[in-house]
Amino acid sequence: MSGTSIFRASVALTAALAMNGCGDTKQTPQQLPSTSHSQSPSPANPHGEALKCLVEGSPWEADTERLARETVERISMGQLKDFHTTGAATLTVDEELRARYAQDTTTTASMDLPAGQSLTSVVHTKGTVTGTWTEEDGKLVPTSGWDSTLTSTHTTTGGGQSSTATTQDDGIDKKPVTFTCTKDALTLTMQGSKFTIPFR
Repeated sequence: MSGTSIFRASVALTAALAMNGCGDTKQTPQQLPSTSHSQSPSPANPHGEALKCLVEGSPWEADTERLARETVERISMGQLKDFHTTGAATLTVDEELRARYAQDTTTTASMDLPAGQSLTSVVHTKGTVTGTWTEEDGKLVPTSGWDSTLTSTHTTTGGGQSSTATTQDDGIDKKPVTFTCTKDALTLTMQGSKFTIPFR
C-alpha cells in the first residue's frame, strides 16, 4: 500500500475515533427523523415526557466503548484486530435545560489493511462543553453562549509513517440534537451526523 493510501486510511480511522461524545467530524447533512419519544409540551409538564426523562436520569454516562467500536466497524477499509477505550464521558442536564458534557477518554484501535499493511490509531479526547438548550419540535437546540474546551489529539502509525494532530470538533454546542430517552438509556443524534451517541 502506498504512503498516500496509508494516509487516507489513517484520516478515516482517526476521524471515526474522534468522537467528542456528542458528535463526530463533519458529515454530509441528512434529514433526521423526529424522535418518537418526544411529546408536545403541556402546562403540567412544560418539557414533555422525553425532557422529563432526560432531566431525571441525569447525570448520564456515555457508553464510549460501544460508540467507538460501532464507529470503527462502519469503516470497511480493513479488518479490526484490537480495540479498547479507557476513561469516561458524562452529560448532566438540569430543569432549565442547562447542559454540561465532560469527557476524558483514550481510544486505541488497530487494524489490518490490504496488502499486508497495518494501522494503529490513538485518540485522546478531553474537555468540557457547557451551555443551554431550548426544545423545538422534539429537538434540543443550542442557544447562544455555549463554551467548549473539548479537543481530540490523534496519533496514527502505519506503513512506516506516524502523524499527530489536534482538532476541536463540532459538538452539542453547534447543532440541534434529536433524542430518545427511557429510564435506563438516552441516545443523542447530532443534526447531519450518521452516528447515535448512547448514554446509560
